[in-house]
Amino acid sequence: MSGPGSVRWAGAQRDVLGGDLRGHVDLETLASTPHLYGLGPLEGVRGEVSIFGGEPSIARIEEGAVVTVSTWRARACFLVWAAVPDWAERTLEVSAPSLDDIERVVVALARETGLDPDRPLPFRARATAVLATLHVLDKRDGLPHNPERHEQAKVRRTLERAAVELVGFYSRQHRGVFTPKESNLHVHLRTEDGRISGHLEAIRLAPGARLAVPAAGFASETPSQQEGEADMRLSARNIIKGKVLEVKLGSTTAHVRIDVGGGTVITSSITNEAVEALALKVGDAAYAVIKASDVMVGKD
Repeated sequence: MSGPGSVRWAGAQRDVLGGDLRGHVDLETLASTPHLYGLGPLEGVRGEVSIFGGEPSIARIEEGAVVTVSTWRARACFLVWAAVPDWAERTLEVSAPSLDDIERVVVALARETGLDPDRPLPFRARATAVLATLHVLDKRDGLPHNPERHEQAKVRRTLERAAVELVGFYSRQHRGVFTPKESNLHVHLRTEDGRISGHLEAIRLAPGARLAVPAAGFASETPSQQEGEADMRLSARNIIKGKVLEVKLGSTTAHVRIDVGGGTVITSSITNEAVEALALKVGDAAYAVIKASDVMVGKD
């Protein structure tokens, strides 16, 4: 999928907030990637996906409790990830580091290591959380999704004096894509025993916390060569190439008609944000990707 030295992503948070809860990223396509770190929301906004050094942690809410399982058999609405074999590490010197302190140290340590903080960066931390607040998404209302309902789907938990590991991604250019619209950081947490994981909202760390960014040489190629929205391999078997005949925008949803040849035209309903992200226009080559759990058979 992607080698060491690249931050990749597929899907976007803004699409989720716009109502697209489909699982665009099949985690099994990443299972063989060594030294993998990643995070995102679970398909259907019914959990959280975290990957720590090639170990997936899928968190869900069951009977009011956070339950985690280590499996690649899951899909994410969107995912950001990177393969990082080597890290440059530093002990945080502030007395009770917060997420704001972590962001400042990530930028400073990246510069010291020779990395460009104007480009996306993964980071990790190992520490004791004096106090931490995390959430796991658990949408059960069956209603069209929007920012208000996204907030309502968050089941929050608080940890005190817990040994934790953090995986995060920093970028100043990707708010609403793989970081929240109000932040340059997207961070997930896992307890040392692996029993709890989820999206980190706030934290205070005990002295001695260790923060790491990729070692020198990460993302050494130009952005056009390496980092960016991923050319995902898809588990769907019906991938049909064609040409865009029409793009018709609605209030939130667009209808895209694709001529796949032989007089056949496929119409797809996608979000307006997806049209913008793909820069779709009439005449473009595009693919109709058909994924269905059931296939019906009819006969005259």
